[in-house]
Amino acid sequence: MSNNAPQVVHPRSVPSFYLLSGLIYYSCGHAMIGRITKSHQYYYYICNRGNKHGKESCSASDLPKEKIEKLVIEQIKQKILTQECLEELVKLVNEELGSTHGLLRDKLDILDAELNDIKSRLSKLYDALETSKLLWMIYLPASSN
Repeated sequence: MSNNAPQVVHPRSVPSFYLLSGLIYYSCGHAMIGRITKSHQYYYYICNRGNKHGKESCSASDLPKEKIEKLVIEQIKQKILTQECLEELVKLVNEELGSTHGLLRDKLDILDAELNDIKSRLSKLYDALETSKLLWMIYLPASSN
């Protein structure tokens, strides 16, 4: 429980058996939370205020979990997961990927330029080592003293 405390983990990122817990609200303005009966046979969404302060603080009735979740899922399918919405979503994702691709391409070009510069320097260093020019340059100041 301490690992799932709101100070450690945001409540909406903690897995829940209740898909809509804390996401939908009663008309009184308080969130609906999931609860199970003592018999562990029935699942409901209840008013969080009523749960904390007693049934007299909120007149909202409990809603069966299966019915409310089924209703919300059907509404999502009908109003959000339409052909037009999905096409728009694909278009937005493609645009985002395109702009990200451009930024990554620019970074790659910069890294390629840096890599070519380093390769050029290494090549010059190898040539100097192979022809002993580097050794002559290193020992020359010491021998002149």
